[in-house]
Amino acid sequence: MLQPKLLSLFPLLLLCSCSGLVDRYTMRRVVPQAGAMGDVDRACALGASMGHVLASAGRGEREPHLALLIAETTAGFCAEGAAWEAELEAARLMYLGGDLPAIQDARIREARAHAQAAQRFLSSWDHLVARYGEVGTGSCPDLPGDEGIIYLLGMYAGVNALLHDRAGGGGLGVPLDIPVAVARGTECVDDEQWWYSPWAMRAAAWAMVPGMAPEGVEPWAELEAAALAGEATGVRLGRGLQVLIAANAGRDADVAHALVAHATANASLPGDPTWALLDEYSRLVSLHEADLMWTAARGHRCPDMGVLPDAPAQAAPTPDAFAGDDPFGAPPAAPSTPPSDLETTP
Repeated sequence: MLQPKLLSLFPLLLLCSCSGLVDRYTMRRVVPQAGAMGDVDRACALGASMGHVLASAGRGEREPHLALLIAETTAGFCAEGAAWEAELEAARLMYLGGDLPAIQDARIREARAHAQAAQRFLSSWDHLVARYGEVGTGSCPDLPGDEGIIYLLGMYAGVNALLHDRAGGGGLGVPLDIPVAVARGTECVDDEQWWYSPWAMRAAAWAMVPGMAPEGVEPWAELEAAALAGEATGVRLGRGLQVLIAANAGRDADVAHALVAHATANASLPGDPTWALLDEYSRLVSLHEADLMWTAARGHRCPDMGVLPDAPAQAAPTPDAFAGDDPFGAPPAAPSTPPSDLETTP
């Protein structure tokens, strides 16, 4: 957790009502310490508690957008975790033959948590756009120092906002063209510096929008290649993203393969202590899908993320097996004015 001395300086910065000072302090002191924390629960609690305080530093153009982007993204992790728990409860009740009202109640709580997560992640995306301009249009923004990771987090938040909004009923109306913007925006962030996560995010965006990938490029094969490249870096964001997108597409075989690969990488390759928080968050994304898989098959969470409930290990899928399925599942109602770059039935 952040040192008390660091936290005690926040009120002084906010009294100055200087958004630039808050942002600089966040990048120089908060991001390095929070990134090395490795405790997602503490990070999300800090983000949830600091969001309103940071917002008081200014309004409109004076808001500390970088600090708020981080706060809203990590706050989104809290709501996301609540959605995961409600989803697991519903799956367990279904396995046990629980009564329909109890299952329905769990599903309602899940939808509400998804909606809250979508709202927080969308707020992070909005701060990204407010700070750097529209994503994926025109030239790349200036990203000095470690701001590349902030840009990457904001784009991830945008994709996650869309996924959670769909899971929560679509009431927030998160723009459907975010994956298109993200696919272009990832070109502005260095792959080697940031664990090949921009590559993975780009491939994930292509997989989310059928027909968006360049001619001759298979999105699911690209996502596998990016996840594999990122494993050795010690920050397995690519694997977590692969699990997330494949699960939303209903590609169970790909999820099973990615879970085993993720667990194997965690056991055989040390994580990067500088960015332990992101590596741990990625592990939790995969762990949730493993828990769901085990709960549906056995009625309880997984004892080991790398062990599948159907026992025999599954071979890794070939590139030909990565077809462009829709990560959103059943098509929602089409928007009244669909973006030109995005199909109305993603």
